[in-house]
Amino acid sequence: MDMSFMAKFSVQGRDAGKILNWVSANDVDGAAGMITYTQWLNEAGTLEADLTVTKLGDERYFVVASDTAHRHAEAWLRRHIPADATPSSRT
Repeated sequence: MDMSFMAKFSVQGRDAGKILNWVSANDVDGAAGMITYTQWLNEAGTLEADLTVTKLGDERYFVVASDTAHRHAEAWLRRHIPADATPSSRT
């Protein structure tokens, strides 16, 4: 399946799994190599992003969202990272 049009970015760092688990409706911090389909919901429970999260390693994750949600998904995630956390994301 051609996914070249999809939005893709990596999230990595000591707290990456903890943060992705906190913002995701499903548990995304499983075994390395696991791909989890999930949603990111706001405080009202409405959809912010529909995506997959792949755990690449203990501190490395790969997020794939629809092409129309790229800027929104990454910006929304950045706004929900606690000040004392240490993840980074790259497009």
